[in-house]
Amino acid sequence: MYGSSPGAPPKPISLTPIVAGFDLWLAGNDERFATVALLDDRVPPSQPLLALCQAVSVDEVASYTVHTERVVGISLFGPRREDMLDR
Repeated sequence: MYGSSPGAPPKPISLTPIVAGFDLWLAGNDERFATVALLDDRVPPSQPLLALCQAVSVDEVASYTVHTERVVGISLFGPRREDMLDR
C-alpha cells in the first residue's frame, strides 16, 4: 500500500476524471511495458489505471506497474461461455 509516509494509512483511489488513455492492442511487449510503466510513474498513485482487456489481461498490465492495486480491467464483453461456440 502507499501513503504519504511509512506507516501512514493508504490514500483512497480518486474518482476524479480520467487523465490518460492508451491502447495496447498493437504494441509489442517492450512498448507495452514502457507505456504502462511511464503512466504508472507520472499519474498520481490515487488515480486508477483503467485497462481495456480485449488483447491484454489485467494481470499483464498490472505486472508492469508499481501500484498494482490501482489497475482495473474492463471489457465490453462478458466472459466467454463454453456453449457460445456451439451455436
